[in-house]
Amino acid sequence: MSWPFVSVWRRVRNWWLLKRGERLARHWWRPRTWLMSGLYIALSAVYLGVLVYGVWQPGQTRQWGDLQGVLGAVGLSSSAVVATAWFILWRFRRARRHYLRKARKHPDELVKPGSIIGSIVGRDQLCDALMNDLHDCRQRRPHVIVGTIGVGKTALLVRLTQRLAGRGLVPVVLRLRDVQERLDFSELARAKFCEEVLERVFSVSEAEKVWQRLRYTQDRVVVLADGLEDTLKDVDDRDNKIRKAINDARDGRLPLVVTSRPQKSLEAINAAQTILEPLSEEAALQYVAQGSNRRSNKQRMDWVVEAAEIAESPLYLNIAKDLERRGRLELIVGAGGDERCDPRDQDMWALRYDLLEGWVDALVDGALYPEQPISARGRSMTVEYLSVLACMALRTNSTYVGYGVLTPSRAGENGAHDEEEKQRQQDAETTEELRELLEGQVQHSARKKFGADEGEGADEEMDERLAASWGSSLGLVEDRGSGVRFHHSVLQAYLASRCMDVLVNPGSAARPRSSTLRKAYFDRALKRPGRELAMALVFYSRSVEALAGCPGHPEGRRRDLVVRQCTIDFIRKELRRAADVALRRGSEPSAEASPGDQGNGDIEQDPKIRALELYSATLDVDSFHHDPEHREIVEEIRRAPCRSTTTASSTRRRRPSSSGSPPPGCC
Repeated sequence: MSWPFVSVWRRVRNWWLLKRGERLARHWWRPRTWLMSGLYIALSAVYLGVLVYGVWQPGQTRQWGDLQGVLGAVGLSSSAVVATAWFILWRFRRARRHYLRKARKHPDELVKPGSIIGSIVGRDQLCDALMNDLHDCRQRRPHVIVGTIGVGKTALLVRLTQRLAGRGLVPVVLRLRDVQERLDFSELARAKFCEEVLERVFSVSEAEKVWQRLRYTQDRVVVLADGLEDTLKDVDDRDNKIRKAINDARDGRLPLVVTSRPQKSLEAINAAQTILEPLSEEAALQYVAQGSNRRSNKQRMDWVVEAAEIAESPLYLNIAKDLERRGRLELIVGAGGDERCDPRDQDMWALRYDLLEGWVDALVDGALYPEQPISARGRSMTVEYLSVLACMALRTNSTYVGYGVLTPSRAGENGAHDEEEKQRQQDAETTEELRELLEGQVQHSARKKFGADEGEGADEEMDERLAASWGSSLGLVEDRGSGVRFHHSVLQAYLASRCMDVLVNPGSAARPRSSTLRKAYFDRALKRPGRELAMALVFYSRSVEALAGCPGHPEGRRRDLVVRQCTIDFIRKELRRAADVALRRGSEPSAEASPGDQGNGDIEQDPKIRALELYSATLDVDSFHHDPEHREIVEEIRRAPCRSTTTASSTRRRRPSSSGSPPPGCC
């Protein structure tokens, strides 16, 4: 008879132990402003009572001369008191309520994340810890959240914005990539807040009054800054100016949370630094399961989360959740519904490629963003044009690309030397060939998907600007007027991989070309390659086009033209060559890249670390080659001069084949 009582006691005890281990956010410290507010309200009520008593009394008629004494007694101070009470009771509360409602219900509109953000899991404990450290102005200090690309720094700010607004605090979010002249967190936050509440106030001066009361009187403002690595790129003495801005925020007791990639400007900084780790597999499974139903296979979903390691990036989490919500996840990673297929036996990059391809197919079919009035053909052409722009952006190691990137440059300018004019003429010819080649890829894709008649007019109706406008509506890019900026590096790499076959494979069906254009593209792109280019080549090695370009693969027999060299072998050689160049000449700045793409003290742009990332991509590509060279590549890494360099990206988990045989699906 005692077992039910024992069971209940154990459950209560376990719940109490778990609750005792949680570190919830404390009550936010603030000055006692309610005393002054109450005094203003009481005085305004007294003044109004005196005014009413002086103007009107029962059974008596007051002359204007009698009223002058009353009005003089009340004096001009009553106007100021009543105006202040009116501002506190109505105007101030109205503006603050509007801002907090937006921060609670739509935090993504304030943060503007790079990828599609839904509900965020696994970050509440870190948010509570940050709020506890910032709640007391006498002990607070700035916080810098350090994390690599795609680990979820911006998603953390979205969740932190929501939790701060839920406690009545005012989170002001800054995008530091737009700050290129002067870095002052307090002034930037003031301008951003006034811009957000301008529609709820009468004038800019009233917005300034709301800011002054929230910032200095009530101490309810928390500044969240995203993208410290992208600010002040073209400014001299950048590191010292960043340190000075953070020191000024600390001296001014400004609650500040900044996100950044690892960079040298964070050394000896007067702030608390927190290394942001990827989500746990349990939190990732919990997030993906939010889009499931009672028919979903939870075990297979767990296998996908484990095999694809989608917890490393919020983008993969959102893609898996979107596909699961629409019933497409199991069809993509479950081998067409085969229950005997275990996703854990598949390659990590192949699973990620299948997830991205399935997500783009759902976007083209209209399963995603159905509220956008864009046809399936328009969506498909938008993806193709953005793939071309992504491919050209990787050539300069940038997430931004202008609309005129495919326009040939002018040659023969006055005052130019013969060598410079010759080089400029060669660049113009190469750019023109690239433009024709990639446009041919767009037309070939249109004819392949919609038929010859509709593909003929694809180029006449679509262009880069229209594709950028539609891509912005579909959440793929950010339209900046003169060009586009890709929200996420993973999505940019995948889109660029869709155009890699026409560049890597000279015998492509889109438009046959010689290997000269291929060499011209990769010679420039691999001089100072970024992580996105290496990722795009890894994605391409998992595509059907790359596997069909290798001898011995069944798809290769159905090719219109037979290639002379295995495409995966070409990628492997180019990555190894780029890694060797990064070790030997990586410290020299590239004259072709813009100043914003040359590192600026970014630790991830260190030549030795870049070489290790390229070797890591080489091993990933080599695992899908019909003749793997894992041992030779590893020996080359061990002989490299960067032997003593360690980085988090070089210790990433991988599962190479121990037998040396290619995985299933390889050529």
